[in-house]
Amino acid sequence: MKTRLLLPDGTARALNWTNRHPNQASRAGVVLFRHSAEVLSGDEARRLIAAGGWIETTHPARIRLALNFAVDEPGIVEMEKEA
Repeated sequence: MKTRLLLPDGTARALNWTNRHPNQASRAGVVLFRHSAEVLSGDEARRLIAAGGWIETTHPARIRLALNFAVDEPGIVEMEKEA
């Protein structure tokens, strides 16, 4: 799964989804900043999206669940899967 956070300043940070993290509250898993144990919370994601950022991912439903986003909540878009 490919996932990245595009920040309002035009930079991007790679993200990972995992269901094996001590901070996860449910089976939905958590979203981490790649190469770290730092969790991206739903509230933090919402703040970044409100400021003009968004999340691109090949698995939007999985990321929505992990961040506790509603199906119609903006800011998570599907990334084209590579062939």
